Formats: sequence, C-alpha cells, structure tokens
Amino acid sequence: MDTLPFQKDYNFKNIQEINLKEFKIRKKLDIFISTDFSEKSYFIIYIEQKSRFLQKDANKIEEIFSLVSNSLQINFDNKIIYIVSPLCSKAKKKLEDLGWCCKNIQ
Repeated sequence: MDTLPFQKDYNFKNIQEINLKEFKIRKKLDIFISTDFSEKSYFIIYIEQKSRFLQKDANKIEEIFSLVSNSLQINFDNKIIYIVSPLCSKAKKKLEDLGWCCKNIQ
C-alpha cells in the first residue's frame, strides 16, 4: 500500500487494508491490519466524518472489531483508532476502557 490516510507512528513491517464489503460493513471508514517488527498485531481504524464522534459510534466500532477479528481468527495485540472529527469525551473514555488507543486528528 503506497499511501495511507494517516501518519504511520509505529514501525510496521507490513500493513494491509481490509475490504469492508466482505464483512458487509456499510460504514464509511477504513480498516487496516498490520504487524510490527516484534510480531505484534495491530487493528487500525481510520474514520473521517463531519459530525461529532459519540458513544453510539464507539459501540459500533467495537461491534465491527469483534466481527472482523472473529472472522479472521486473529487476536490483536493493539487496537488503534484515528478519528478526523470532534470527539466526545465520553466516547473517548469508553474506547480507552475497551482497550483502544485513540488518536484525534484535526
């Protein structure tokens, strides 16, 4: 993959985009899976939206994560979400409690 919609801030060995149609996901987001040089696996979501990212969106993200990780049968070491929109503090706390590393890009 030549260009990513976000700045890579980890040392990824490889990065692969997931086709959302395979999982019947209609949300407007990008999903990537990756491994770094120490063989840790990463689940990365990139979301760009105009409206505020709320708690209900955080619930949907966790559902999508469960769907994809169960289908691929991969236990991810790290979960990262890049959000390009205003981020509700309650949604951020919920994501962090669920083990996500939130990166708000504005």
